[in-house]
Amino acid sequence: MWACWACCGVCAADDPAVTPDEVDVLVVGGTVKGVAAATAAKRAGAKRVYLVTPFTYLGEDMAGTLELGLPPGEKPALPLVRKLWSGTAGLAAFDYTPSHRSPHPRWGFHNDWWERLSEPGNPSNPTDGVYYEDDVAYACELRKTSKIARIEVVVFEKKGRSHAKNPREGDAATGAVTCRVLDGPLKGQTIALTRQGEAGGIGGDAQLLGIDAISWQATVGTELRQVEIKVAKASSAQHQYVARIWFHLADVEKISEPPSPLKVKRTLDRELVDAGVGFLTGTAVRDVFRTDRGEIAGVEIVNRSGRHVIRAKCTVDATRYGALADFGKGLAVAGGGAEFSRVVLAEGKAPSAAGMKVEPSGEAFPISHAGITGRLYRCTFTLPMKDGTYPSLAAAEWEAREKTWVDGMLDDADLLVWRTAAWKDLETRIREGEALGRAAANAPAVAGSAAFNPSSRLPSWGEYDVVVVGGGTSGSPAAIAAARAGARVLLVEYLQVLGGVGTDGMILGYYDGN
Repeated sequence: MWACWACCGVCAADDPAVTPDEVDVLVVGGTVKGVAAATAAKRAGAKRVYLVTPFTYLGEDMAGTLELGLPPGEKPALPLVRKLWSGTAGLAAFDYTPSHRSPHPRWGFHNDWWERLSEPGNPSNPTDGVYYEDDVAYACELRKTSKIARIEVVVFEKKGRSHAKNPREGDAATGAVTCRVLDGPLKGQTIALTRQGEAGGIGGDAQLLGIDAISWQATVGTELRQVEIKVAKASSAQHQYVARIWFHLADVEKISEPPSPLKVKRTLDRELVDAGVGFLTGTAVRDVFRTDRGEIAGVEIVNRSGRHVIRAKCTVDATRYGALADFGKGLAVAGGGAEFSRVVLAEGKAPSAAGMKVEPSGEAFPISHAGITGRLYRCTFTLPMKDGTYPSLAAAEWEAREKTWVDGMLDDADLLVWRTAAWKDLETRIREGEALGRAAANAPAVAGSAAFNPSSRLPSWGEYDVVVVGGGTSGSPAAIAAARAGARVLLVEYLQVLGGVGTDGMILGYYDGN
């Protein structure tokens, strides 16, 4: 039991269901602003910095909204933005098509529409390669003409049983790698890649699996767009195991296209990890505790592990719209209406609705499905808002999804952007976060007294015959069936959409007999 936290004069109730914790700086919100605040506080000398966000990932104001670009004509200036926009580790993004499929469809990523070694900048474990029993060629096209310093192909090699039917049990080795240039200054030339030994930048359990990551490289030093990479199996081996193709940019700071949502999440994860900042995703603030002077002294959070109290000498509100300041009261709405925008990815026809402004964002680009290209559209509109409470926001979300729907939709933003004064451009949000973090690290502990009482009675939302927790492919039909049977039903889902893996997860069919 905590009797007293001396620096804040805060007392906690004796509640065995809650384990209190204390930090120097608590950041609420996993936005880019929140990550900037947390890392700045840590680097400014705060010893214990913690961040919590209700989302399952960091960067909801970018990855969740699909607001991934910079204003027209603006170039990245801040280090964090350059990390997001520059070619990941100096790698050029590209698309490719293999000459033929692997005869082992259960080993590696390959089926009718997804045959990839790895996304540039997102290397994963050693099993993310493709087995072949013969030579293979990859027709590669960079997303844009880029000056390439060198080409690198990574293969996995291992010793195994001769004539093994299972490729995991057989041996695998590559004998030669070449690159035939299809356009540009070196058009028609064939460049031989040389074996360089162990490859760097490969994570996973290669050593535990008895696998060697071998790098084949060639210096280029010219502009490329289309090439053919041929990987030849060693004559003495039963298989070869092709893992990565990397085009290293001549200038590692060369600006690439806007980051993917996954790159945003991964980059922000790495920022916190490298700075030594602890963080929890999927964690909502249930209550805010204030001193008798009105300063925030801590919060009660809730997640799948239960309830938890975090006390903080200083708290930074990095939620998208400053929701912590007036926690539980809703957000201010002027004039009964609010301007929103929502980004969708669609093929063919653009979204269209009365009173809605539609702006295409960037060039059309291919997605994982072969032959399908999409374009991002930012749709801006005004919606009626009774108040700034979450039920009103949920109603606006539903109406926005209806207005922006189009038959050719491929993907859409998880979140609306409420275009209030609080919504600012990316670099402004980062600068504000850094300033808040530095100030929090040097601020005195909140003064005054406040009672932490997480055992207080919860408000009642209502009474229901059936409560369904989880609105996925099972929960949603269950709730619908119960309602059709006459029950009063409440469906609770912590994601922004219903359907689970069938919608947000984009897993549209079962496989392997399941």
